Amino acid sequence: MMTDVTVVSQLAAGAVWFALSCSPKSLALQRLSFFSENGNGREKRAGAVSVLANANAYIKNGASLVSAFEQQGGQKFFTPAVTEERLKRIFMLHRRDESADDIERIAADTAVACRLSETLGCQAVRCLETVAAEHKRQRETSDLRSQALSMPQATVRLLTILPFVIIFFSILCGANPLSFLFSSFAGFCCMFAAAILYAAGAVWVKALIDGFMKESQSIDL
Repeated sequence: MMTDVTVVSQLAAGAVWFALSCSPKSLALQRLSFFSENGNGREKRAGAVSVLANANAYIKNGASLVSAFEQQGGQKFFTPAVTEERLKRIFMLHRRDESADDIERIAADTAVACRLSETLGCQAVRCLETVAAEHKRQRETSDLRSQALSMPQATVRLLTILPFVIIFFSILCGANPLSFLFSSFAGFCCMFAAAILYAAGAVWVKALIDGFMKESQSIDL
């Protein structure tokens, strides 16, 4: 009896740990990572949008595109050109919570905007403001997509833990479900059916999430 309780307790603890490890960062973990990355919170990074806003401020005060981004990068460029690699380094230097894909996308968009301004004579300020507005829109869309998926993902994690919790409390109430599951033909049939249904449910949920992601990305484009 005590052996069954110990085994199920370990299984339940392992399931809870797995569900928590697969979940997004909690608010407390986000705060801890913020302090560790930013020197106990004293040096908060500005973010990609702020880099573009600061560059626009320099340009409005009479600076060129090259000098404006040199100020953001903190050093002079070897050649007077705003390239995608240089922009990527600057955005990585100032990024706050942007992902690597966000940095690559906004660096590529900014490089195209700079070339467009230099080639066609468009106002650099308006080009950079357009890039910043598009970046904000994409970030808001990504946040809404994550919020929409958070509830289904939490439900899947809860349903993953639930069988172990039920077995644990069944043993506490005096039942002996492990002996039924592992020592009888009916128990093996139940476990086999549960594994088949769980696999089918996992495939179905993944298909739903992939369909939602594909549709939302096509709408976003």
